[in-house]
Amino acid sequence: PDRFDEINIYGEGKQNGRTVFVIGESKAQFGPKDVLQFAKLLKRVEEHLNADIFPLAIAFHFHPKAEARLKELNIPFFWSYEFEE
Repeated sequence: PDRFDEINIYGEGKQNGRTVFVIGESKAQFGPKDVLQFAKLLKRVEEHLNADIFPLAIAFHFHPKAEARLKELNIPFFWSYEFEE
């Protein structure tokens, strides 16, 4: 159909000889609903690529509930200020 997914952060790499796709989401503020949407996106992308995925979330601010849910889902997350220019 006319539906498509937008991938905010995309990369490819190798781990133990296997291709791994880096799929990430970057936002100013990451809330609980954003975690749910991102988890659904990851599932669709993983099924489409039929490969290993390394997910990650980057934001200026994470809502405490979003942070907790990301931890539960084992999705690494980073505060934008942790990156150097």
